Amino acid sequence: MKKILFAEDDETSRLSIARLLELAGYECIAVCDGVAGKAALQAQEFDCVISDLNMQGNSDLEFIRSVPQIQPGLSVIVVTGYPSVETAVASLKLPVLAYLTKPVKFEELKKHVCEAVFRHALLRQFNKTRVGLEEWRSDLAKLVDELKESPRASMGDPVDVYVTVTYRNILASLLGLRTVVEQSLSIRTPEQPNVSQMETPLLLIEALRDAIAVLEKTKDSFRSRDLGDLRHRLEELLETSRER
Repeated sequence: MKKILFAEDDETSRLSIARLLELAGYECIAVCDGVAGKAALQAQEFDCVISDLNMQGNSDLEFIRSVPQIQPGLSVIVVTGYPSVETAVASLKLPVLAYLTKPVKFEELKKHVCEAVFRHALLRQFNKTRVGLEEWRSDLAKLVDELKESPRASMGDPVDVYVTVTYRNILASLLGLRTVVEQSLSIRTPEQPNVSQMETPLLLIEALRDAIAVLEKTKDSFRSRDLGDLRHRLEELLETSRER
């Protein structure tokens, strides 16, 4: 269940919107001001922040400015009964995904929450993919070193080891992407039919490009028809992703 932080000093709005978010399938932590909101961010992880503007602890957008410092990549949805050019312009420089005026239409708010949650899930998966690729490169470097230093050591077929390591990392990235997409589809609204279709290929293409780049760098160390076939299949998948 995705977790939303909602900072709102008006009790009626806070309770009613929090309840609607829970009915929509989110866990909502509702707080009464920016001070409590900042404390909540420091205590636990969230997938999206919804924040009022005029409340204690948010003078000069203090609370909203603290969000990227505490949890980088977290999107903020602003809801305010006192919109102004000044705060709207200031929001452009902050991780504000949407600037909504009260009374907020819940369907519109839910649409933006869905987008914010999906973007955050993509960011997390992107970071996991990067970490996985770094581990992949490290594993390959160790394998190359072992081959250079101990050519007679019994370590099995190095090509088999290489292909296994490669498939393991690519599969982990693709499974992570599938999870993000499935979660997005489970909470998306009718107004957002193509969010996952638009965003997901970008991450997939990036992962495939890195995978092919590593294959290219290591081709002189591992000459094999299996490796050529692997790269060919990855390039086909990349081409398919571009067409979609």
